[in-house]
Amino acid sequence: MKPSFTTRIRLLLGLLFMLIVIQFIAILASINVAEDIYVLAKDIQSIMLAFSFLIFLYIAFLVNYLPYKLKQSEKRLEALISEISKGNYEIDIDSYMAEEDTNFHTLLSAISEMLKGIYRFDDAKTAKIYEHHQRILLLINLLNQECLILNIEGEIIYMNDSFRRQHPEISDDVVIGERIIRDKGEAAVFDTISEALRDGNNIYDFKANKNN
Repeated sequence: MKPSFTTRIRLLLGLLFMLIVIQFIAILASINVAEDIYVLAKDIQSIMLAFSFLIFLYIAFLVNYLPYKLKQSEKRLEALISEISKGNYEIDIDSYMAEEDTNFHTLLSAISEMLKGIYRFDDAKTAKIYEHHQRILLLINLLNQECLILNIEGEIIYMNDSFRRQHPEISDDVVIGERIIRDKGEAAVFDTISEALRDGNNIYDFKANKNN
């Protein structure tokens, strides 16, 4: 597991403090061994300049490194949320936790619980839709009238038993419009259905006379 963002900040600040302590120790050592005040002043000046430069570089590193690491974590979270918003709920949150800063684990755990709730809701919704679908098909199948359900391409989605008895020559894999119907009235019906599928016409009030 990666160290948390807070732990990294503390570690980096600890290193900065160590640099300052080393600088202080170096100055004290120079004072203890100094024999000439001018040499001591020059040594202290050199130590101050050297450590000031090191501390400046280190602070510049911190100023760029910390926001960079934070931005990386934010981008990964943005990508995760973007995937969820697109409907992709099959995401391995544990792998994100392994790569992500521990400070974000609480948020990732909350997202994981949310996804579990969505899964449960989707499963329940799917089961409910299937149940209603089966009931509707059962009711349609009990009708004495012929019932035919097509998709936009004219392929048969469902036909009830009354339709099957009336048109035994039509199988489930037939595309309406490709089957020749001998009865003129029924042929007119299927031609009208094909035309409606092609042009988007409303055939609610259409009536055809059956002629043998």
